[in-house]
Order: sequence, then structure tokens, then C-alpha cells
Amino acid sequence: MNVTVVETSSLGDRTYLLHHGDVAVVIDPQRDIDRVLAAAGRLGVRITHVAETHLHNDYVSGGLALARVTGAAYLVGAGASLLLRAGHHVVHVDDQWDNAVAAGLTS
Repeated sequence: MNVTVVETSSLGDRTYLLHHGDVAVVIDPQRDIDRVLAAAGRLGVRITHVAETHLHNDYVSGGLALARVTGAAYLVGAGASLLLRAGHHVVHVDDQWDNAVAAGLTS
């Protein structure tokens, strides 16, 4: 598995694009999803999952928008207080990484 970092140094923030083969998971994307889409395009990967690790008080998340644009599964923590009008998958603390994203990252 490879990791590409999309950094926003002015906020001290990073978005992570984890990829294996031709599929990828995006972790904590910011609102400006164009940079993530561009990175995925350069790498030739399809985003299958978007995950939020926590509530982001320092920036507006682009997670839901990215999931909608790419058709990816949207993963949020079970304890998150989110109002969503779109489908999402709740991930619990004791879930294994393989259980959460195996469908998209196995070859």
C-alpha cells in the first residue's frame, strides 16, 4: 500500500490518499477536493472509500462531496454527530481496517 499526502501547510493539515493497485481510500479530505482528484488522476487510481477520522474544527470537510463525485463509500465514526442526507457507513472503534475497506483495496 502506498500513501500520497496532500498538504495544506497554511492550516498545518494533511489529507491522505492510500492506494493499492488501481484503487484508493482518502482520509480526512478538505473542502477543496480538486487537489485530491488531481492526485488520484496522476496516480491512475479510483477512489472507492472516503473516511473521516474525527470532527474537523479547523476546516470544512470535503468528505461527503468527494464521496458523491467519485461514487465512493463514505465512512464516518460511530460517535460522530453528523447530519447526512446521503448514505454513509458507520465504522466502530473495534472494527478492523480490513473489514471497513477490504472490498475496495484487495486485488
